[in-house]
Amino acid sequence: NRFAFIGYDAANVVLQTLKRVQNPAYLKEGLKKFNNYRGLITNVSFRNTHINQEVKIKRISNQE
Repeated sequence: NRFAFIGYDAANVVLQTLKRVQNPAYLKEGLKKFNNYRGLITNVSFRNTHINQEVKIKRISNQE
């Protein structure tokens, strides 16, 4: 599923950036400087344009 791969790549970009900046408060600035991630399905780079103003993260758990 293409969307699963895109989600995987996006999650890895966020995780790698968090590791680099070491503080969630600096995530936005860290993402602006993120460049040339070679993902499973695409390459990811940010050029400080078309940045979403809001991102929602949802937790999914196994609930019956």
